[in-house]
Amino acid sequence: MPPRVFISYTHDTQEHMDRVWDLSERLRGDGVDCRIDQHEESPAEGWPRWCRNQVQESQFVPRDVMESVQTS
Repeated sequence: MPPRVFISYTHDTQEHMDRVWDLSERLRGDGVDCRIDQHEESPAEGWPRWCRNQVQESQFVPRDVMESVQTS
């Protein structure tokens, strides 16, 4: 069974979202079960529960933080 990864990221810019998409697709191409919100249209359980489920069901949850939201 491939490892499951849920990427948590900010939606600051379309460019950033595109980079997250590209990373997700690369991981998927390498056999990783990678989950991001862009692969979902509108989960029946709602976004908060969907995100919580992804975190609980994944072996890895890398968190992406854009410079604009980092604190000193």
